[in-house]
Amino acid sequence: MKNKKFIVMGLGGFGYGLAKELEYLGCDVVAIDKNEERVEELSEELSQVICADIGDEEVLEEIHARDLDGAIVATSADLAAGTLAVINAKEAGVPYVLAKARSEQHARVLTKVGADAVVYPEQAMGHSIGKSLASSNFADWVELSPDHSMILQPILAEWEGKTLEELKLREKLGINVVGVVEDDKMKMNLDPTHPLHKGVTMILIGANKDLAKVRKK
Repeated sequence: MKNKKFIVMGLGGFGYGLAKELEYLGCDVVAIDKNEERVEELSEELSQVICADIGDEEVLEEIHARDLDGAIVATSADLAAGTLAVINAKEAGVPYVLAKARSEQHARVLTKVGADAVVYPEQAMGHSIGKSLASSNFADWVELSPDHSMILQPILAEWEGKTLEELKLREKLGINVVGVVEDDKMKMNLDPTHPLHKGVTMILIGANKDLAKVRKK
């Protein structure tokens, strides 16, 4: 059986995590983002990373979109570009298009222009983490695959007062920070230059062996 092929458009936390997991599961993935620094940063972590605007239909032509099993529009920051990406993917013959939405109104637009499915990853994660935090059976380790998980980790003393740029957790430990819980509020769009304070709970994703090292610190 041939490997499934996907294109992931937008390499924020959601797009990167999805592309990484699809590759781990044996799929062929082409990932694109218009941020040159982000593309360069991920070029050694993902098999195929292209610097391009997600609304550029020429990219779909170059990768033979009709051969894809699906496309994921993984960013909702630029509404026009995301909407155009959905339209281009469907017109190029991609059989299944999943798109990230920022609101119900945005979701309706994406559906009307052809998206087969719409997701709210931050909202879904918020519900899941909220239930975990409120549960008497507190679950702070969520398995995503046999070898990868998401954990809720109280900030380590050695990380307090430092920024994500300074910590470089992906480079040093192989883990990704996808959000934090601070002052009873969950934040998903993180400023890498913002110092992390005592009392923050970090939302981390990575290989189980790497996450286990954090737990031992």
